[in-house]
Amino acid sequence: KKIMVVDYKKEEYIYDYSKPAKIPRISNGYSMLTTVMSSIALSPGTTMTQISCPAAILKRQSVLEMYGVLSSPADYLLCDWTKLSDEERFLKVLRWALEIQMYFPQTGIQDVKPYNPIIGETFSCSWEHKDGSTSTYVSEQVCHHPPISGCYMENRQHGFSYERTVEPRTTFHGNSIGSTVEGENIFTVVPLDEEYIITPPDVNMRNLMWLSSYLEQNGEMTVECKKTNMTAKLIFEEKNNYGMSGSVFKNNKKIYSLKGNMNKVVQLRDSSTKKTSDFAFYKNNVRTLHPSMKVKKVDEQDENESRRVWHKLTKALYDNNLDIASVEKSIVEEKQRALRKERPNDWSWETHWKPKLFSSKGRKSVNGTPLFVYNQKLTKKDM
Repeated sequence: KKIMVVDYKKEEYIYDYSKPAKIPRISNGYSMLTTVMSSIALSPGTTMTQISCPAAILKRQSVLEMYGVLSSPADYLLCDWTKLSDEERFLKVLRWALEIQMYFPQTGIQDVKPYNPIIGETFSCSWEHKDGSTSTYVSEQVCHHPPISGCYMENRQHGFSYERTVEPRTTFHGNSIGSTVEGENIFTVVPLDEEYIITPPDVNMRNLMWLSSYLEQNGEMTVECKKTNMTAKLIFEEKNNYGMSGSVFKNNKKIYSLKGNMNKVVQLRDSSTKKTSDFAFYKNNVRTLHPSMKVKKVDEQDENESRRVWHKLTKALYDNNLDIASVEKSIVEEKQRALRKERPNDWSWETHWKPKLFSSKGRKSVNGTPLFVYNQKLTKKDM
């Protein structure tokens, strides 16, 4: 096995995601999947949580960093929320949630699968906005089997936060792979004690074995604010050019309808005035904009921080050296397996592992995911 020589300072350039890596486009994954299937007896219905994916489809970042990208605050969130009406606040959150989802549509299966974080791995970043305010994000892998991440983004000057407990559940279906995100996603307008519960749609990777592969959402997405009694219900149409439609309700009365394409634009129609306007824009999604996250340089990071943990793998992927990438990925994974073997037989993450940044809420989601809260969550006392 060839050993990579690391120079963290000189190799910082590999984290400039506005510059594409040298990875060729993979139009379908037939050869890749047949290799995986023969080695691990992969069959329709198999849960893929503990399956090691080949380097060819890996994204150059950890899941924790990708969740940071998916928490990027848009400029229209930087406002005085207390001066907005119930509907204005709700539509801002809904637009943001939709444009975050516009990250996912893509053709081909290259650059699609981020690294599975090791237990205790952390990632943090910040955004400095034009109005002088700062948004910050922190995350931690609180469990590895099953994979559960705690994530938290806030802007103290504008009084909003976004907290997540994320457990992806991925299943192989033959010619497609489906991913459901369990857990909890809460956007909070802190001065008003107003919570928006966001339930994302499923994400499917289709046409893996034949035809052109692509990534799309399907199923239902909801945004709910119990305090104002407002709800949005959105339906993502399968195999239909990324189409979606939905409605917004207040006090159980429909006040807006939405329709559009997740790779173009979604329009909003006012039920009372019958006026239609462009509402959410694919051009604003975080994959297209490459938001300017500020991340501590790798040579300054602790050993458990995401970019430090996966640096050698990321460098190999940047260079399109898939053989070295596979080796470096295995080194990290084998080290974790060795650590697990050293633990006592009765070891369990619930009783023996204590996260540093997040604490258990002492309850589970509807589908059984243990929920976590950030230890320094923004409150009205901090405003």
